[in-house]
Amino acid sequence: MDEEIKTGWVKVQINPERVACIDGGQWHGWLFMRHSEGQLVSCQKLSDWEIMQVEDQRDDGIVLDGGHNVISKSAGARCG
Repeated sequence: MDEEIKTGWVKVQINPERVACIDGGQWHGWLFMRHSEGQLVSCQKLSDWEIMQVEDQRDDGIVLDGGHNVISKSAGARCG
């Protein structure tokens, strides 16, 4: 996992990169995308169900490929 990703943050997707924060802090439950300049940018608040999916992905070591899957199907704001 990238060194920039903090404890409690989970890489959930590549191509493009998506990282979810589930650390219990200020950004808990938010999905971030990796900007082309390298920084993480918040893009949507995850639902409780989506947070549970992130926890399952973390526990099982699963990272989705964005060319085939997306982390969120909610009607909220979209990442990129």
